[in-house]
Amino acid sequence: MKLSTRSQANTGSNLTNHTRQLAKLALPLTAGMLAPLLIGIADVLLVGHVSDAALPAVAFGITLYMFAVTSSQAIAITHQVVVLRPLGDDNRLLASYLLWRSLGIVLITSLTWVALILAFASPLAELMLSSPASKAEAVAWVSVRAWGLPAVSVAMVLSVHLQASLKPIYSVVNSITSNTLNVVASAFLIYGFGMLPALGVQGSAYGSILAEAFSVTFMVITYAFLRPISSPGSCWRNVIRIDLPRDYRPILVSEFGNVISLNTSEVAFVAILAVVGDAALGAGQVAITVMDVLTALAIAGATAFQILEGRDGGPGTSLFSWRPHVLILVIFILLGALLGTFTQTVASWFTDGSLASLTASGLVLVAVSSPLIWLSAQSAAYLRAWRRSRTVLVATTLAAWAVQVPLAFLLGIVLDLGLTGALIAYVGYHLVRVLIQGLAISRLVRVTAEAGNP
Repeated sequence: MKLSTRSQANTGSNLTNHTRQLAKLALPLTAGMLAPLLIGIADVLLVGHVSDAALPAVAFGITLYMFAVTSSQAIAITHQVVVLRPLGDDNRLLASYLLWRSLGIVLITSLTWVALILAFASPLAELMLSSPASKAEAVAWVSVRAWGLPAVSVAMVLSVHLQASLKPIYSVVNSITSNTLNVVASAFLIYGFGMLPALGVQGSAYGSILAEAFSVTFMVITYAFLRPISSPGSCWRNVIRIDLPRDYRPILVSEFGNVISLNTSEVAFVAILAVVGDAALGAGQVAITVMDVLTALAIAGATAFQILEGRDGGPGTSLFSWRPHVLILVIFILLGALLGTFTQTVASWFTDGSLASLTASGLVLVAVSSPLIWLSAQSAAYLRAWRRSRTVLVATTLAAWAVQVPLAFLLGIVLDLGLTGALIAYVGYHLVRVLIQGLAISRLVRVTAEAGNP
């Protein structure tokens, strides 16, 4: 059926408004998500020049720490997906109840992880690292860093709630400020300044702890000022009238499974690099850090699509437009080309000598994966917005455990390709995830269109 001129004008106006909302969300989300990754790069830059043992030690510590953040990530993602509808309906009581519930869960789980890390950091370091100096540095670093888990977990949930409320600017300010504090404090504590002693690798852990304490304090003060939620007492008094969304638990289970699958495969990947050698582990950490920056950019843009789609649209919505997707894909292709051109320069920022050459070879494969990283994040965001977290779980699990881990073992260890072989497996992970999620979206849009429910 042909649209009238007025209908076409209205559709064009809606598309323009949708694009403006998208940009309004995506730009601050990008700044907010990129800030901690850039500071993470600064941390690796600072630590990488402390000693030969420092970079492998921090690579081990970061892997263990990020695995521990798994549960908080799952709760935060679930909260963002589920709370979009209540916030869209201005159901403040239900959204507040979900927030307090999420905060309680992340506090309990993060404190549990602190205890587990303190108990098992030393035996795991013995298992994964070969250098005695790296083992000692790793245990010292992660034993300090673990204490920041409760603060970062609470701040994570509070931040995604503000993003879902279409108020991302506060989480952006928090992210930039706290992470600037992180890098300044880390630099002073690693190398010493005035009366501050030089703590070496442990200095970066203490700097992160200070920044995370500031971050959660900032978010609590922001909530007290904005009052975007109902009090715990109000939620408790009205708890009988609050019904959890029917898909809350299925989405929570799927997101837990997704981040557990992803983070356990990361641990397996790092273990493979550790078998290859401490040099591969250190160079691999630099490659993963740069890849994380690209991933943060991708997730920021994809999250903006997810929030708008989760509130307003659905499969086959008339507000969908290919233009912003293609534009962002071109940007990621250009970013990959830029990184591929200057791999030696980037590697020299992080490491010295022979390790810089090994790092540069790894960065070439990171550059190749750049457009796939965007497509992977974008397709996952749409599926989450349409309440298809289980499909994201299936895609992540198959890509990680049927492709990335076995291929990294085969290429990196059996065929003796080392870091290059392991990172080829990383590219394979993103490719398979994009294919599975893309097919799921195509089928979902087709079925919805056939059912006459655009």
